[in-house]
Amino acid sequence: MKAFIKVLVAFLLLGILPLVLPYYYTGLLVRIMILIMFAMSLDILMGYTGLTALGHAAYFGLSGYTVGLLSLRVFHGGNPFIEFGLGVMASVFLAAIVGLFVVRTKGVYFMMVTLALGQMFWGLAVKWQQFTGGTDGLAGISRPKLGFLASWNVSGELNYFYLVFALFILFCLIFYLIVNSPFGHALVGIRENERKMEILGFNVWLHKYIAFVLAGTLAGFAGILDVYYYRFVSPEILDIGNSIGALMAVMLGGSGTFFGPVLGSALYVCLEQFISDFTARWVMVVGLLFILVVIFAPEGLWRLLRNIWVSCKTSVKSS
Repeated sequence: MKAFIKVLVAFLLLGILPLVLPYYYTGLLVRIMILIMFAMSLDILMGYTGLTALGHAAYFGLSGYTVGLLSLRVFHGGNPFIEFGLGVMASVFLAAIVGLFVVRTKGVYFMMVTLALGQMFWGLAVKWQQFTGGTDGLAGISRPKLGFLASWNVSGELNYFYLVFALFILFCLIFYLIVNSPFGHALVGIRENERKMEILGFNVWLHKYIAFVLAGTLAGFAGILDVYYYRFVSPEILDIGNSIGALMAVMLGGSGTFFGPVLGSALYVCLEQFISDFTARWVMVVGLLFILVVIFAPEGLWRLLRNIWVSCKTSVKSS
């Protein structure tokens, strides 16, 4: 009950922040929430199933391109539910097809296959200029028009924040239910000892396949919100750098935890934003921090902070 109250207070504070902070930070909070969702989707594979994917941006980007093309050339932002639904379905379809092949691989082979597939879609986005706009991308994408809320225009930053905020709460609930379900516990068992889970009668391949499809679907969900936020989509959304950003967010915060991707994503976006104001080599600073975390806090900053907090509470009680 205490944990629920703390999470509820955290959500309430997040919902109030845009009303008290300068306008500039509203967009920053939106970017953080989108990266958290993307990182959580990857964490289903990394932290709970033990599969490190290097091409996870493929699902993020495919959904983004889907809604971008539909918005520009078919619905012009007038049918958000169809756009959103088809965007998510695109990531579901891709993950379902790709998962049939890549889930049979393990370790570094899984990483390399997912990387190759991700880069293949990046190459298609660059070469297929008549549809994707090539390296110039697709600009002028309309944010969804919510017909049932005609007076609520989400084209503004504040209103779009609250749209993303509402979907972010829904996303966190879905993620929590997945990882705390019997299915989620089975994934942890597969991560720890795959052979033992097979002996116990679990269909390991099917569990990993479902986890792969779920991760791709949730990544597509985040990709759609990202494209609507920037009103632009380009091959960069499919690039390995985007996948690495989510991977670093998970590892910085701590994989296999609910709050690890939250902390890691917030840290990653803030470092990118504020350090880039002083130097174009902000990636080096983030990389250095990543190396330090891997060396001194291999389980992530969230577990490190939690252990410090528990130690402090124990010391206070004992004194």
